[in-house]
Amino acid sequence: MTQAALDMSRAPSAAAAQQAFAEIKALGLEPHVAEIESLGYTVIPPERVGAPKLVPELLRRMCEISKEARGQWPDLQNGTTHADAADPIERQSFLLAKGRVFEQALMNPVVQAMVAYLLGNDAVLSTCGGRIKGPGALPLMLHTDQTFHPAPLPLVCNATYLLTDYTKENGALCFIPGSHRLQRHPLPEENFNLDGLNRLQAEAAVAQGRHLRIRNPPDLAVVEAPAGSLAVWPGNTWHGAVPRSKPGLRVNLILYFCNKWLRPQEAYRECLPQDVLDRNDEQFARLVGSDIFY
Repeated sequence: MTQAALDMSRAPSAAAAQQAFAEIKALGLEPHVAEIESLGYTVIPPERVGAPKLVPELLRRMCEISKEARGQWPDLQNGTTHADAADPIERQSFLLAKGRVFEQALMNPVVQAMVAYLLGNDAVLSTCGGRIKGPGALPLMLHTDQTFHPAPLPLVCNATYLLTDYTKENGALCFIPGSHRLQRHPLPEENFNLDGLNRLQAEAAVAQGRHLRIRNPPDLAVVEAPAGSLAVWPGNTWHGAVPRSKPGLRVNLILYFCNKWLRPQEAYRECLPQDVLDRNDEQFARLVGSDIFY
């Protein structure tokens, strides 16, 4: 390859990187980029996320969807609607097609800037899903977001809106700082210890009323952040969640992005209603894969 051709091949990625970081600077997100580089994750506070009206609307719409599916409004205060000790989590999927508020969450400039920094301009939305978590006895085991990919891991990223306050007692997200540099999945001995049981055995034991001694992995960092915050991390960072030990529900909205050559989890290009595309811009269309030709 000639030097001119080499320079030409590098130019687009260099320009994209410069553009992405210019947007990071314009939004005042440099400290959060530094945290991702150092720790493997960051939590952007509500005042920087800049969506004070969006978060309660997201929470309300997710509660409506829950009522449509389960027949009752989620008990946000006491968690009685999600009281399965072994699996207290309601999983909602394909939310991008279930309300404009989810489209607005996707197109938040802070989300877009962080995703562009991590994945470049070829990122597409893999899934837009929600979780409503009640009190329970078991943690979400440590994992990467690239479960089906062998090491060294390719890059995806996660941007999660915290729709309720996150604390240890509320069953918050947790990370192993610096684990993104290992470029591999966690080993069993590096994970939560469920009283010597595997996950299926632990779920069965809890369902039978047995109390388990849960031992956390060393160096576990539990997120403490108010509703309206945005947690962002690359797909190779080890993360999970601690059990919720107090009444009430923890609610989030997960925007999971992948490189264009990976198959998204949700088929937006094939299934998203045309009116959703019509009322949004070209960037939105690209994020849902409209320019993928295969």
